[in-house]
Amino acid sequence: CEHNSTRTMPSSHTFPPFIIPHPFELYVDVYLSRFPKHEKFPYILDSEVTEETHDKVTNIRNIKRTIKLDLEAPSWLKTLSGMHFAVFFEETIIDYNNRTMVITTVNDTFSSKVRMIEESRYRADPSNPDQVEFVQVGTVEFLVYILGFQTKLEEYALGLYTSRFEDCRKLDGEMVQLYLQKSSGEATSVEPSDID
Repeated sequence: CEHNSTRTMPSSHTFPPFIIPHPFELYVDVYLSRFPKHEKFPYILDSEVTEETHDKVTNIRNIKRTIKLDLEAPSWLKTLSGMHFAVFFEETIIDYNNRTMVITTVNDTFSSKVRMIEESRYRADPSNPDQVEFVQVGTVEFLVYILGFQTKLEEYALGLYTSRFEDCRKLDGEMVQLYLQKSSGEATSVEPSDID
């Protein structure tokens, strides 16, 4: 039973700062290489850039894209709901001069019932300019009241953020390895655990 006039307080989870032991510029290239899709990120089914600008004066690049993600749910639920993937909007703002990158991802699927916002902030580590500091915040807000399931659904959604965060850090390590191998033309040994 849904009561459309009732909204709930957002539930958020902030992950502790995470250090990526590689230069900012290298990591930006690695991140962008996962699009439109990449075998290392199979949950990204497809993506499309809808708008892109690069201000030559400020050296700020803005990329907007739609992303089709595999819906993390049991197969029976996918069949029952008729939903096999979810669509998200992502905006990436890269400030090359100040060496920062901010990525904001918002759901389009089920957007009338729930708002899921993920904000990822990257910057050159103030204590070591050859490393990247990464902070991520995941927020879930239900726009309707779902009797008896509210807390469980919030916990489930935030649990997905946590598992995806951990998976992505491992996959990032593998992507860095591939990037360095391709750049050097040889099998440079960079273990995924190096950025875990």
